[in-house]
Amino acid sequence: MRAMVTALALACAFVAPNAYAQMGGGMAPSSSAPRQDPAVPYQAGVAAFNAGNFPEAIRQLRNARRASPNDGVINYALGLAYNANGEKEEAKTALERAVRAANAPVPAHLQLGLVAIQLGDRETATEQQTALQRAVAACDATCGDARRAQMQTALDQLTQALATP
Repeated sequence: MRAMVTALALACAFVAPNAYAQMGGGMAPSSSAPRQDPAVPYQAGVAAFNAGNFPEAIRQLRNARRASPNDGVINYALGLAYNANGEKEEAKTALERAVRAANAPVPAHLQLGLVAIQLGDRETATEQQTALQRAVAACDATCGDARRAQMQTALDQLTQALATP
């Protein structure tokens, strides 16, 4: 549980108070309905998660995802909330969406790998390990030491989890 809270805190560190501007993207607004700002339900979902109210966190984060369905940060937080609520399959699905996003938080690969291991899906976990290995290898001077360290830590944790029978 502590790892999930820490992981969510890491994800939140990437999201400024004006979360939507930072997260970017999403679907184009329809002409029939005004576009909902995902920042409000996202922040409410994070607050509910931190308070241990996982069903409310899921509800709020699903509202945020409806407004920005391909956002990596939102899907990552939703995956953590599902996982904390014991909904492993839903967590895996949300985390899979998170890692496909352009703004996927680094810990999303780790969390997807860990959930996949819990579900007995070592293939997906190994794919995430490989993705992290590639990310570490591709992280040059412009990537930054802090980001490289974060990727290496996630890779080390996933490698350790895969080594445990």
